Amino acid sequence: MNFAYPDGTVITGFTTLEKYLYVIIGATVDVWILEDPFNKVFTINQALLAAQGYTGTFAPKKIYGNKQQNPSLIFIDNGDSLIIADVYDVLTLLTVIPYSDPTPTSVTVAVGPRAFFLVTATNDPA
Repeated sequence: MNFAYPDGTVITGFTTLEKYLYVIIGATVDVWILEDPFNKVFTINQALLAAQGYTGTFAPKKIYGNKQQNPSLIFIDNGDSLIIADVYDVLTLLTVIPYSDPTPTSVTVAVGPRAFFLVTATNDPA
């Protein structure tokens, strides 16, 4: 489900983890703090990730995490890869896991206390 503002800006997804609200808007993720005062802390975008060595194209689809275990650890489904980052006070890019060919048609990430599971599906019959 997408939500469009009158100016055409479209929110395509959101996730809350501990004290942060992550809002996917186009090719960016706005990070809001869920404390008083409620305000935007920073934006995850191409420039921020490139400054930390990311060489791909940032196109966030969904954000995953575990509210109970390691809530500062986020997993961003980027369409062609899984971006793993830590958001304690600022974003720290940890690693990028590229998806194998063919690119998955759907991705789900389950995050546990000591491991995560990446489940993908494709239309490839092989």
